[in-house]
Amino acid sequence: MPAELDHVIARELARGRGKQLSDAARPGPLGGAIDRLAGAISPAWAQKRLLGRMQTALLSGGYDIAKGDRTRRGFNRAGGDADRAQPDGTLWTLREICRDHDRNSSLLHGIIDRAADNTAGPEFGFRPDSGDDAFDADAEALLKEAARAAEHRGLFNLQDVVYLSFRSLLPDGDILLHHLDDGTIQPIEAHDLLTPANGKGYGDRRVVGGVELDETGRHAAYYVRDPREKTLGRGLVDSWGKTIRLEARDCQLVANRHRFGQTRGVPVLAACLDIFDRLDGYLDSETLAAELCANLAWFIKRQAAANELPMPGSQIVTDYNADGSSSESTYDRLLRSEPGQIFDLLPGEDLGAVHPNRPGETFQPYVVTVLRMVGAGIGLPLELVLLDFSQTNYSSARAALLQSYRVFRRWQRLIRDWILQPIYNRWMSRWIASRELRPVANAYKVRYFPPRWAWIDPLKEVLAIERKIACGAGTLEDWVAEEGLDLSSLMEVREWELEQLRKRMIPTTTAPNNLGKPEANNAA
Repeated sequence: MPAELDHVIARELARGRGKQLSDAARPGPLGGAIDRLAGAISPAWAQKRLLGRMQTALLSGGYDIAKGDRTRRGFNRAGGDADRAQPDGTLWTLREICRDHDRNSSLLHGIIDRAADNTAGPEFGFRPDSGDDAFDADAEALLKEAARAAEHRGLFNLQDVVYLSFRSLLPDGDILLHHLDDGTIQPIEAHDLLTPANGKGYGDRRVVGGVELDETGRHAAYYVRDPREKTLGRGLVDSWGKTIRLEARDCQLVANRHRFGQTRGVPVLAACLDIFDRLDGYLDSETLAAELCANLAWFIKRQAAANELPMPGSQIVTDYNADGSSSESTYDRLLRSEPGQIFDLLPGEDLGAVHPNRPGETFQPYVVTVLRMVGAGIGLPLELVLLDFSQTNYSSARAALLQSYRVFRRWQRLIRDWILQPIYNRWMSRWIASRELRPVANAYKVRYFPPRWAWIDPLKEVLAIERKIACGAGTLEDWVAEEGLDLSSLMEVREWELEQLRKRMIPTTTAPNNLGKPEANNAA
C-alpha cells in the first residue's frame, strides 16, 4: 500500500476518527500491486481505490432493492442485518429514483400530493388544552406568533413545515428537524445526512445512515453535510470531521420505519417503485405511439424496372417467386405532406397509409391493474389514485374511502406524536423557562384537529350510527374516537356551548328543552 495512503489512515487513527480497516477493505496480492502502481502514477487515484474498498466493505451484505438488473431482487443473506447493512448506497438510490418520478411523473406526483393533502392539509390544527382558560389563551397567542415563522429562515410557517415534512416521507423516507436555540426549526432533508466511509464517528461510535449510535443503539448525534467540504457521493464522506455534528437531544428524526432494527426511514414508495417504473415506461411508449398516429404517415409503392436505380435514400427490395424468378421490385420514398394535399401518382404507383393501431385493447385493463398494485403499496385505492369514481357505486366507493381513511389516520398519528407534540413541548418549555407563561398542571396538553374527510352520504352515515347506538351495538365514545376526538373533551366543549346558548336564549334542536327559556329548563 502506498506510503501516502498509510499516512491518511494513520492520521485518521491519531484523530480518533477511525480504526484499522477490516480484511474486506484490504487489497489482495494483485490489488496491492495495482495500488503500488497507482500510487506511483497518481496518489489521488490510489486514494480513490482505497476509499472505494472502504465503501464496499461498509456496504457488503444485505439486500438491495434498487439493484439495476431486470428483477431488482438481488440479495445476500447477512444474518438478519440486511436492513442496516446498506443504508447509504441503497437508500440514496431509492431516494433519487423516487424524487425523479416525483419531478417528472404527473401520476406519481399527484399520488404523493393526494396522500399529503388528505393527511396533513390543508390545515392540521391544534391548540393548548390545559384546562386553565387564562393560561390557554396566553399560550395560544404565543403559539400563533411562533407558528407564523416556524422555519429558521422565516420562509415557511408551522403548517408548511408539517406538510412538507410529511410529504418528504413518501419519496425520501425520513427528515431531520433541528430545533434551534431561538425556537425556530431547521428542516434537514434526507440526502444531507452523511456517513463516514469507515462507518465510525466521534469516539469510534458506529454510524449508520448518518446517525451516530451509542452503546445501547440510541441515537446520539447526526452528521449533516458541511457545504464547505466535498463528499464521496451516495451519502458518504471520508471522515466525520468533514460534517456538522448535531446532538440528538436537539433534533427529531421523523422516519417511516417498518422494523425495530431500522435506523433510517424507508421511502413509502419503495415497495411499488419496480412496478411503477415499468408502468411509466409503458405509458411513455404508448404516448409516443399515439403521437405517431396523430401524424398520419403515407407511403408510395411502385414497381421498379430491373435496370432502374433507386432514388437517393431509398432501397430496392426484390421479392422472388418459388422458382427463383423476380416477382416485383419496390422502394419507398419520403415525401413532405401538407393539409389537403393531392398526390399525383405515376403509372404503377400505389398510395398507402401507416396505421400503428395503438394503444391496443389491453391498454386500459393493464394500466388499471398496475395502478391498483401501486395504490396497494401506498395505501390508496384506485379511485383516489386516479380521482375517478365513475366505475363505483355507493357501497364500493364507501369501502374504498374507509380503507384509505384508516391509512390517513395512522399517518396523522405520526404527525401528531413525532412532529407537532415535540415542537409544542419545546416551545412550552421555553415559554415557561423565560416566564412568558406561568407553570400550571397539564401545561403540555394539546387538543388536535387533524384534517377530516366528508362522507359520501352524511345523512346515511349519521342515521346508521344513531341506530347502532340506540340498539346498544355501539357507543357514543366509539363514534367520537373514530373521528379522532376524545369524548370527555367533547363533552366539556359541548357543555360550554350549551351554556352560551342558554345565556343568550338561543333555541337549538340538539337539546331536550327550549334553551331560550331558562325558567322552563329550571322547572324541568
